[in-house]
Amino acid sequence: LHSFRENISWVGAFELSVKALDDEARWRLLRMIVFPRQSSIPISVLGDLWGCDTSDVYKALALLSQLVTRTSTAHFTLHDLVIDFLLHRASEEGMSLPEMHGALVDAWREKHGSLAAACAASRCESERLVSAYALERLPHHVCEAGRQDQLRDELLLDYSFIKHKVRKVGLAQLLSDFELSTDACCQKVDRALRLGAKAIRNQPRVLPTMLVGSLLDEPGGSEKLEDFVADISVKESE
Repeated sequence: LHSFRENISWVGAFELSVKALDDEARWRLLRMIVFPRQSSIPISVLGDLWGCDTSDVYKALALLSQLVTRTSTAHFTLHDLVIDFLLHRASEEGMSLPEMHGALVDAWREKHGSLAAACAASRCESERLVSAYALERLPHHVCEAGRQDQLRDELLLDYSFIKHKVRKVGLAQLLSDFELSTDACCQKVDRALRLGAKAIRNQPRVLPTMLVGSLLDEPGGSEKLEDFVADISVKESE
């Protein structure tokens, strides 16, 4: 919390703002530390984090206006100093950051049936904003929750997630997701993606062919890799 200590003069103002909140508003504010720094976050994501509807989200944001910055009608951000302060307060109150990340992951999984589906939901504009954020940041939240198995099984070895991310965000961000994993199977898929990176960037439609061809040639195959290759064939034929 280097910047927190360097800007101790801000702490008094932040403390006054937090003390003015009731318990529920303070709980909601502290849970916002799961969001990445220097990012514009869809306001509709807060409904999933807090477990409330849109009207309650906007009422809560009105109470938190001295600490939460609205960047547009649909997005907000938190200043780095506010995040440092909230991290300090959450630590003092014994709140678990991995558990908070996990709560957001669980909310999306329960709402959409799977993590991959949460990244592709598009029934309305607010849902599209959330799914765009999830597509970019969900692997980070799963990793921060300490759930390496879930990161592997429900995202990195789910071909629908890989295909959707390449199509919507690009291969570079997908490769960054694979860097979060310590799993041997994920490392093999990562290697296959990097070997075929130039072809995939030029012609994304070659993605399944490149993956299957590279993974079938991998020595020491595993059941999970075999299932992943089968998943590619199934989903490409749908």
